[in-house]
Amino acid sequence: MTDEVNYGPSVKAFLFLLNHDCCVSIDKCRDFLKNLTGGKLDISKGMISRLSKEFAEKSEPKRKSAVSEIYLYPVMHTDCTNTRVNGKSAYVFICTAPNGPALYYAREVKGHGGVAGTPVEDYQGILIHDHEKTFYRYGCGHQECLAHVLRYLKGSMENEPEPERKWNRAMHCLLREMIHYVNGVEPGGERDPVTICGYESRYDQILETALNEYADVPCSDYYRDGYNLALRMKEYREAHLLFPLQTDSMLYK
Repeated sequence: MTDEVNYGPSVKAFLFLLNHDCCVSIDKCRDFLKNLTGGKLDISKGMISRLSKEFAEKSEPKRKSAVSEIYLYPVMHTDCTNTRVNGKSAYVFICTAPNGPALYYAREVKGHGGVAGTPVEDYQGILIHDHEKTFYRYGCGHQECLAHVLRYLKGSMENEPEPERKWNRAMHCLLREMIHYVNGVEPGGERDPVTICGYESRYDQILETALNEYADVPCSDYYRDGYNLALRMKEYREAHLLFPLQTDSMLYK
């Protein structure tokens, strides 16, 4: 079958997802469908290639609606990740709301040029992100992604073993305890101010311990990530502790 008019939406959807969601090349998508159907469906490479443009055109109203919806959320997660397009460096900006829509934007540059045209540019809520300083110029508040911080702390624990370094393990335990506590608060429930103050105090004490440890035993020239993390967590204290200070626990679920 070579008449493209006869290809139904199921075949097109299958090929589109295989190509984009499963990252299968156009040639392999074509061969797979041909072999799967015993040679009955022999779709051209051009037809598969055009599916991307067709999807973009048909999904434009839905994408515009998703942008409008995401602005209504008090919290938005955003990230920028590296990729390659035709052998050249490129970037993908991700914008998503908790239990809400997720939007992806391909960009040739990062920084403010990459943010332009994404929901982050005009967003007025709280942004959750890694320590990409560009994002600090947008939104009305910031929370450092603690999944990233926990991973950085684990790296410090692996590269800076005890007894010289104890702060990284203590901070790792504290953050996990805080996350568990916040996630356990019922929607609309109040957080115990004594517990919150205790978390803040322990946070500050652990960072004080970190600076003392690095003063006694300086970090290696080959691994400074732990030391830099401690400095960053001290300088951007509010951005690491914003979520337990919020009154609405649903913001970070």
